[in-house]
Amino acid sequence: LFHLQAIDQILANRFITSHPTIDAIVTLICGIIALGICVLIVRIPLIYSLIAIPLTSALVFGTAVYAFLYKGFLPNFPIPIALLLLSGIATYSAKSLQEANLKKKFQSSFAQYVPKDVVNRISKNNVLPSLGGEITDATVLFLDIRGFTTLSESLKDTPEVLVSAIGTIMN
Repeated sequence: LFHLQAIDQILANRFITSHPTIDAIVTLICGIIALGICVLIVRIPLIYSLIAIPLTSALVFGTAVYAFLYKGFLPNFPIPIALLLLSGIATYSAKSLQEANLKKKFQSSFAQYVPKDVVNRISKNNVLPSLGGEITDATVLFLDIRGFTTLSESLKDTPEVLVSAIGTIMN
């Protein structure tokens, strides 16, 4: 069967060919598309990127199949497809790490002003606090520090010392 196929190709003057230049151009185009997908992942919701990556990969694969079946050209398509997929995965991973770091910074910054259990409750809830607030049972302590105005005026050049003193009093 293999010999008949080879004879048929020779008689029809159809030969399987490949061109490194065309492979390089396809890889370059896929690299540019991969950069575009990276920008999309950063700027738009993830669902659109999850649609764009497989569609682009399918387009590259379909073009490679067409080139092989109808033109006898065997392009190097695994590298461009891997480039598309890996760039999307790497960008999504980097974006996720950046968002996790930002969330951690927000939590530690916010925890300086409110109790840690409140910060944890807000972080777990995934719903932002509303402007109208929420109804809850709470105990409120009003504290007046004697001589605070004088203390704050004397420490106006070193506010971090004043904040530290307030933190010591509140703990």
